[in-house]
Amino acid sequence: MPRKNRYKPRKDGRYYTLVNTGEYDDYGRPVRIPMYGSTSRELEEKVDAMKAQIKTGKYIAGKKTTFEEYAETFVSLYKSTREYNTQRMYRTILDTYLLPQFGTWLLPDIKRTDIQALINEHADHPRTCQQIKIVLKQILSSAVEDHYIQDTPWHRVEMPKYTPPKRRILTSLEEQALNRAVLPPQEHLLVMLLFGCGLRLEELLALQVQDIDLPAEELVIHHVIIFQNNQPVLKNIPKSPSGFRRIPIPAFLIEEVRFYTLHIKKELSEADNAFLFANKGQPYSKSYFYVVWKRIVKALNAAVATDSVPEPISGLTSRVFRYNYATILYYSGITLKKAVELMGHADEKMILRVYAQLDEEREDTKAKLSGIRPGMERGCSREKIS
Repeated sequence: MPRKNRYKPRKDGRYYTLVNTGEYDDYGRPVRIPMYGSTSRELEEKVDAMKAQIKTGKYIAGKKTTFEEYAETFVSLYKSTREYNTQRMYRTILDTYLLPQFGTWLLPDIKRTDIQALINEHADHPRTCQQIKIVLKQILSSAVEDHYIQDTPWHRVEMPKYTPPKRRILTSLEEQALNRAVLPPQEHLLVMLLFGCGLRLEELLALQVQDIDLPAEELVIHHVIIFQNNQPVLKNIPKSPSGFRRIPIPAFLIEEVRFYTLHIKKELSEADNAFLFANKGQPYSKSYFYVVWKRIVKALNAAVATDSVPEPISGLTSRVFRYNYATILYYSGITLKKAVELMGHADEKMILRVYAQLDEEREDTKAKLSGIRPGMERGCSREKIS
């Protein structure tokens, strides 16, 4: 005889019940934990496990913990060792959006409708909503694991459509400008290393003389520069462990790198610790880099400008050069594994996105499909099909 379900499904398809904790709130009402399951059997198992935790005293009542208290603990434990930009994103989202909304709320009091209202309030900024989702879902999921709440309220929250900005490569005009522009040695090397080695900006600005392995003709990446209130701080940890790597210096760039590093060694006594890109002996601040980059773009524009189009180059960033480098790897036939290594990615996901877009562009699907006609051969003729 089939087993009878103990619980009935709700309208949303999930099974639901309340479990008494044996505690009472400030008004003398019993504190009950909402519990959910995708099947009656799953919910039954969760209920039995929760009752066992309550009986042994392992259950921590979320009614006594505010969102701010738990969120601060979560960030300090799980995000304090992440790269600075990640820490800053979590801090910004918490301080600007989550703590003002939910900071004083008890964890079990946060409902799906409250989250949806927050998302709706900022729906005209889809990227911000994506970041709110990342931070809030992780905090709530962790609270479930720690038994502060039984189930995350993030269910079927509708998000505004977010379209990531499409990556682009250097245009033919920008490549011409690179060949024609007259730049000071430091600025020329900066843009050429971006082009020829595909470095992240924080890796490029951290380069020191000791990171140039001239006999091997390689760059050694093991530092990054992060900006704290505009000021550069040298860190020994790249974006991910895979960020530690060696990158071949292209043949066209070897002599320029050699000349430049020898010049630095001649000029400075502490040559090994000297930064390749420095302002008064110190690595670029964030604001100074933007000044330098503005000069570079101005020089590139001057190299290819016409009377009708005085500034043909716009939207040029260091990220464009990095994506351009990934494109060069793709068309050079570099294996996916080697491309991931050279780009310094933690896994294949990011480079696969790049390669997938390039595959689509190279396939020219629309043009190929337009040539399909009934009866054309696809490995066998129509007559062979019985």
